[in-house]
Amino acid sequence: MTTSIFISDKLRTRAEQRSLIEFLQEVANRCCVGAARYEHGDGPDARKRYMTRMLKETEAYKDSGNKEQLLNVAVYCWLESVAPEHRRFHWDPKAKSVTRRES
Repeated sequence: MTTSIFISDKLRTRAEQRSLIEFLQEVANRCCVGAARYEHGDGPDARKRYMTRMLKETEAYKDSGNKEQLLNVAVYCWLESVAPEHRRFHWDPKAKSVTRRES
């Protein structure tokens, strides 16, 4: 299967664009391997507590700096969005970022 992804020209360099595409491909690869290895056809399930796992991987990355954990965090972010552990899961595109400065 092939999917086209639009990459904005606002990314400063071709290297940044290539880096983003490579990262997304690595995450997609992880999802495919994980589905083959762990899911056994059941698919994502909220009982697997993806948010909890994501937070553990984030802590592991903070300790080690290993990109492997970043890829795991990205996969768990996706799984959380498909089968949320959070009981009030929703999407609000108007939500303010907690990391950006207010203008």
